[in-house]
Amino acid sequence: MPFMKNLSRTLWICLLLGGALCGCQKTEPVTVVPPPHLGVIPSLEPLARSLLGAYQLAYPQETVFQIDVASPENIPDALDNRRMAAALQWSQPDSTEWAASVGWTGIVVAVNLQNDLTDLSADQTRRIFLGLTDRWEDAGGAPGDIHCLAYESGLDIRNLFQASVLHQDATAGGLLQVPAPYAMIREIQKDPFSIGYLPGFELSRDIRPLTIDHVTAEYVNLISAKYPFRVPIFLVAKAPVPPEVSRFAGWAQSAEGQIVFLNLQSWE
Repeated sequence: MPFMKNLSRTLWICLLLGGALCGCQKTEPVTVVPPPHLGVIPSLEPLARSLLGAYQLAYPQETVFQIDVASPENIPDALDNRRMAAALQWSQPDSTEWAASVGWTGIVVAVNLQNDLTDLSADQTRRIFLGLTDRWEDAGGAPGDIHCLAYESGLDIRNLFQASVLHQDATAGGLLQVPAPYAMIREIQKDPFSIGYLPGFELSRDIRPLTIDHVTAEYVNLISAKYPFRVPIFLVAKAPVPPEVSRFAGWAQSAEGQIVFLNLQSWE
């Protein structure tokens, strides 16, 4: 009997040890692949988030990009050193880069809702922001001083406006400067005599967008080049191009991707 009791105790201990050892089996390490980084200049961040959000809804199995907001000066180095898989920008790509033209936006000139003016010519727009026309009645509006708004020095949207609208001439001095489109909208709302500008995908019902030469900045007019202040948007990368970047570019160029551009820049 003592022998049987000792044997039963031994078997019980062995079973406990066996169960403990089974729970401590060595597991293989799981490799975590970091998400690819998509660089965007600050003024394109809202558009990039809308595009990536729609892309992820359409293809949830696809790789999710991590957005890195960076200045136009810092993006080339990040691409060269592979800290970014690709970048969304509106400056003309370097000839050594892989690039896909994925869409268009327009620079929209806007005024306060109390301003009854609906249209400016491209030349009138330039003259106003150069300080050569400073009265609303000289531009077809009700009498009053024109209060131009501008973005702070060094911002990419300001540089774009100067290149695309003013043909590299500098804006008039002494203008009220704002740090971002949301601040531009707020200042236009406050001042009935103000005028400013913002990307087409930042349109707000709180201000009135003007037609330029009687043409709206709707997407069909951007694609057809009828709207004069249109700007191309590029996806750029370094060869060899990651496959997830090529797939995202193809989707953005497709009808499904172009609908995102259209909806964001609708005047309805």
